[in-house]
Amino acid sequence: MNTNLLKLISSLAMLCLAASLAYLSYAILTLVRDLPAVMESLQQTSAQIEPVVEQADSITRLIPEILREVELVREQIPPILDEVKATREAVPPLLAEWQSTRTETIPQVLQESAAIRGELPAILRESEGYRALVPDVLTETGNIRASLPVTLTRLEGIVDEAKTIASSAGENAVTGLVTGIFKAPFQLMSGVGRTLFPASMELSKEDYQLVENKAAAMLAQSSVNDRQVYYNDDRSLKIVMEVEREFNKGAKLCRELAIQLTKNGKNDSSQKIGACLTADGRWTLE
Repeated sequence: MNTNLLKLISSLAMLCLAASLAYLSYAILTLVRDLPAVMESLQQTSAQIEPVVEQADSITRLIPEILREVELVREQIPPILDEVKATREAVPPLLAEWQSTRTETIPQVLQESAAIRGELPAILRESEGYRALVPDVLTETGNIRASLPVTLTRLEGIVDEAKTIASSAGENAVTGLVTGIFKAPFQLMSGVGRTLFPASMELSKEDYQLVENKAAAMLAQSSVNDRQVYYNDDRSLKIVMEVEREFNKGAKLCRELAIQLTKNGKNDSSQKIGACLTADGRWTLE
């Protein structure tokens, strides 16, 4: 039995050896077949290695020059470090100067800004006061513009009437009357304010002057039933005026003017006056 097993193993070994020899033969044949290609590849590799070797040699020759440049750069480092050190030393004085500017100059600027800001309300109030006067100015301008046709019509009537009395009054009277029509807007009713309104109203000299100016303007420039409201500069005095009627007194043009004054919201006083235009262009109480 052992003999048969040995024979079997021997046969298997011979079979494996034969297979190995066959594979070795195949590998040798394959190597022989591929050998030209391998040799050609080796030749190409050799051809490529030579430039690499030459380039490596060139790099090797450049190394001393590179080292010299590195040395030059290394020599420049200390001056750069000194400059950095000097810059660092200059920073504290700059910071101190900036701190001084912040603690001294900025408060002054803020104080000046606060002072300017404090003046703004007064400036705005003054601007508001001027703005409040604009409607009155525009209204008065409109009244003057509107009164021009009326004034010219009245002038024609007065001239016609003056012609009828020229024989008795004389040429100078007619000329003075016509001249007065044109001068009337610029003449004042002197003393009318103090005459009509009591001292208890506590009107100032400027208030009386304003009443006289506005009364003269209303008489000269407004039409019948025209009504205007005026204020003094601080708006403590309110003036309401209305031309109620117009009439002739002889050769004179006359008007009736209603005036109402309110001082500080109280002390109301109302008066009606009749005024006629004189030859010298002044409105006088009748």
